[in-house]
Amino acid sequence: MPPEPTDHSSDEDRKYYECVLRDMVHVCSNAVNGCLDQHGNCKRGYRTRDTMECTTLDENGYPKYRRPHREDLKVVPHNREVLLDWDGHINVEYAGTSYTVLYLYKYLFKGNKKLKAFLQELDESQKKDEHFMYLRGRYIC
Repeated sequence: MPPEPTDHSSDEDRKYYECVLRDMVHVCSNAVNGCLDQHGNCKRGYRTRDTMECTTLDENGYPKYRRPHREDLKVVPHNREVLLDWDGHINVEYAGTSYTVLYLYKYLFKGNKKLKAFLQELDESQKKDEHFMYLRGRYIC
């Protein structure tokens, strides 16, 4: 967590602090894509109460980031410059294992597991409706 801005803080420091509070603090949820399992534990590790003085790698090569203070425990990993430029939630993490290549391939080429398509002849009014044709073409693509 960045330090709270003071009277002597720059505008950039104030904006960074606001961005972290607004966009980068993890909130556990049990919604459809939430992080809580059936026992109420955060699958992403944000429920831990253990502070860490330095960043380490676990047995699988995943980083366990430095969290020197309790208020840092729920801050999502990010990069200051990218966050200020993006001005929204952005997760930046270290990737240092060979699994990274497989993950990126899977992520880039994932798509619908099931797809239903219905083809039918358009009537003359639909053929002249540019908005309808555009949306229909975007969905099929």
